[in-house]
Amino acid sequence: MSGLPTEMIDRWRDRPDPAPGEGMIYWHMLVGGDPTVVAMAEQAQRRLAGFSGLHMTPLNCLNMTVLIAGAANEISKEQIGQMAEAAARELQASRLSR
Repeated sequence: MSGLPTEMIDRWRDRPDPAPGEGMIYWHMLVGGDPTVVAMAEQAQRRLAGFSGLHMTPLNCLNMTVLIAGAANEISKEQIGQMAEAAARELQASRLSR
């Protein structure tokens, strides 16, 4: 028995779109500007090109989801601003400590 999948499933196909304000808030780290990441993604996309039905993320949009903050209807715009400010402070402190 092969360890490879025998069937591909589109995870977006049967997923209902949330109504405005009912989605999730995700924190993404954009990595499409990193030449090493782009080179690895290009290699992976070339290797996967023979499989039909795959959606390849555009290289300039490569990202990693690093946090699912929660449901949009449970987090205020003020809280989102506070999260962004806290992240900016942490990133600045990280740069200064190098």
